[in-house]
Amino acid sequence: MLPVDRAGAGFDKVLNLKTTADRERYRQSFLESFEAEMKSAAPDRVVISDEALYLFLSTEALVGTLKAFLSRHFDRVRIVAYVRAPTSFVESSYSTHLKMGGTKDLADFAAHQRQALSYWTKLSLWRDVFGADAITVREFSRPLLHREDVVLDFLHAILGIDIAPSDTSGGKSANTSIAPLGQHLLLAVNRRYAEAGEARPGFYRRFVSRKFKGSGQRLTADEAARLTASLRDEIDRLSADFFGGRTIFEAPVAPAVRSETPAASELVAAAIEMSAAALKDGKKRKGSRRGQAGRLRQFGS
Repeated sequence: MLPVDRAGAGFDKVLNLKTTADRERYRQSFLESFEAEMKSAAPDRVVISDEALYLFLSTEALVGTLKAFLSRHFDRVRIVAYVRAPTSFVESSYSTHLKMGGTKDLADFAAHQRQALSYWTKLSLWRDVFGADAITVREFSRPLLHREDVVLDFLHAILGIDIAPSDTSGGKSANTSIAPLGQHLLLAVNRRYAEAGEARPGFYRRFVSRKFKGSGQRLTADEAARLTASLRDEIDRLSADFFGGRTIFEAPVAPAVRSETPAASELVAAAIEMSAAALKDGKKRKGSRRGQAGRLRQFGS
């Protein structure tokens, strides 16, 4: 939507946007489609959701560009942000880091998340551009969410819509966490391809995500304490400016030591199973390509 250089970001990779020109063409196409839909639908209320707005709009000029764009279509804009406890954010995001080909272990990954976790710095920028009355910040903590669900909480608290849990039970998470064994396995695969300077095939992400669903590794008590301490000023200002000074981000019960690294036998067994699945996947894709070629020959004859 906005002229932000996101080269190398996951969204750019999915859309095969390799250059600034590619991104600009996609941006123009998106804006044209948005304009056309607004004219045809004439909605009285529009919800725009994109975590990348928070991550990439890091200057007053960029946030101001978004405000100018929205002001062309809406007479009132409300910014809603959910903020998650730093330790919970890191532990949840780590699986995504690995799925995207990341090569950091959990402790190293946590040490590099200060920018993403500087909630007050980012939200105060949005407040300065849109105005304090336009900003609503809620804490992403299941006990505090309506029906302990962030989507149901947004619908209820922001849009005034109350949906029973059974009405949304058919939904599936598109970004599930990976259990520790799967995380260790994918980390080893990622590092192998990174050391060789090769792009990691998407098969490994798909296999590990499907085979090893579950809660991932946890930060140790010391790591969680260090992370929270490094963000203490940000957390205190966030509390004062957006939560009326109340305590936010209750300290989680963290393990004293890191989860044990899976035994070599477990990793070997998982690697063998993954290799067999990769071979099967390769044969299936090869057969599919042959089938497509055959259909093309029939079509041309």
